[in-house]
Amino acid sequence: MSRIPRLDDCKYYTTRTDDGKFIGRVKQFPDLHTRPKALALDARDDIVTMTRDKLARLDDAAMGHQAATGSR
Repeated sequence: MSRIPRLDDCKYYTTRTDDGKFIGRVKQFPDLHTRPKALALDARDDIVTMTRDKLARLDDAAMGHQAATGSR
C-alpha cells in the first residue's frame, strides 16, 4: 500500500482553457480537477479544498472508518 501524501506535499497547478478560464489540478491525483474558474487563484483554492477532502476520505478508509458523505 502506498503512502497517503500530506496536503502540503501535493503539487498544485492550473491549466488554462481555450476561453481563458482556469482549471485547478493536483499532480498526485490526475483524475481530480476543478470546474473552469475565471481566476487562477480560485481554481487553485478549489483544488486544494478538493484534495483535502479526498485525503480525508482516503485516511478514513485506511483507518477502517467510513467518511461522512455530505451534510445532514
